[in-house]
Amino acid sequence: MEVTIGVRPLRAAARVGGGGGGGAGASDAGSASPLIYLKGIREVTYGVALVALQYLGQEQAVTVMAGVMSLAGLGDGVIVRLCGGPEFRGMAFGHWGAGIGLVAWAWCRASS
Repeated sequence: MEVTIGVRPLRAAARVGGGGGGGAGASDAGSASPLIYLKGIREVTYGVALVALQYLGQEQAVTVMAGVMSLAGLGDGVIVRLCGGPEFRGMAFGHWGAGIGLVAWAWCRASS
């Protein structure tokens, strides 16, 4: 699941254009910031690590990894909200939603 979610920023990178907004993903007209690729690669590697840990039976490590990933999502939301420009600021809620979802999942796993 995480692997496919991590690919979304890579696909979106081709659609992000420049054009006066100064958004976080835009650099020149019709191109994407290299940071969007960095984010996509980070999310894909998080997903691969989760799958590998689950496969190896490392249940506590999966829970810790989910908590760490939630911090990344929450931090991404703050950066998007503060630096994203008007057309990207609303995307912060998606990052925060994912971060809160991961925190809840990690908390449920740790509680059981």
